[in-house]
Amino acid sequence: MTHRIFAMDTHFMCRNEGPSVSEQAEMVKAVGYDDYYVTSDLDNPSKSLEFLQASAEAGLGFNAVFMRLDAAVTPGEEDLAHFKTLVEALDPSTRIEFSAWHGGFNEKVGDPSADAGLVPWLKTLMPLLEEKGIQACLYPHFGFSLEKVEDSLRLIEQVPHELLGTMFCGYHWYRCDQTPVAELFDQAGDRLFAVNLCGTALVEEGTQKHDLNPTIEPLDSGEMDNAEVLKQLKSLNYSGSIGIQGYDVTAPAEEALTRSLTELKRLIG
Repeated sequence: MTHRIFAMDTHFMCRNEGPSVSEQAEMVKAVGYDDYYVTSDLDNPSKSLEFLQASAEAGLGFNAVFMRLDAAVTPGEEDLAHFKTLVEALDPSTRIEFSAWHGGFNEKVGDPSADAGLVPWLKTLMPLLEEKGIQACLYPHFGFSLEKVEDSLRLIEQVPHELLGTMFCGYHWYRCDQTPVAELFDQAGDRLFAVNLCGTALVEEGTQKHDLNPTIEPLDSGEMDNAEVLKQLKSLNYSGSIGIQGYDVTAPAEEALTRSLTELKRLIG
């Protein structure tokens, strides 16, 4: 398998806060990743553009921009202006990843009734991406109305656009889904546009931080069977991007990035 391997900027959140965006990108490049990745929001295109510039200066590709959509509100002119500013600066190889909640965390979790609010967002934003051929991924996230891959696929049926697909997020799948990956990937088919992985392990109740149970760890630790995930991806001849999640990772950022990349290359073979 040949993939673009990206590091998520989540490695520099929580326990590893501190390095500037330029320092982050330089570290990611030095460790050996192909691409960097930013978690931002629709109303903050300047953050995404700062990461885009820092990645280019470090010699990295810019893999994707993550942002949340609120299905409880209607897209407005200011939202469109922010989105256009971002899209105009992006290369067609960069993805936009949409997570979606309904008014906030733990509201209408995995609830199909939230689709009625999200569909107008997708129908409004997808034509702007189409102008440059930029793919959009629906990003399943625990505690959100879009929580599982099945939620993504249901929405794709309602907005059937060739540039709209789904992410497989290892942590969120492990936390709230665990449908066998062979079955899940079969359901997703050619709509599986990207993957991110991590190590993850359950901890005793009351000891988790940032509401993470299971935890997020480097890829070479934890309980999740990442070897099986990659085996199934290989059986599908999947050639898309594979990223490493790092939110609240317990190891120092450089160590976590290095351990995860080493393990990912070992598993890919």
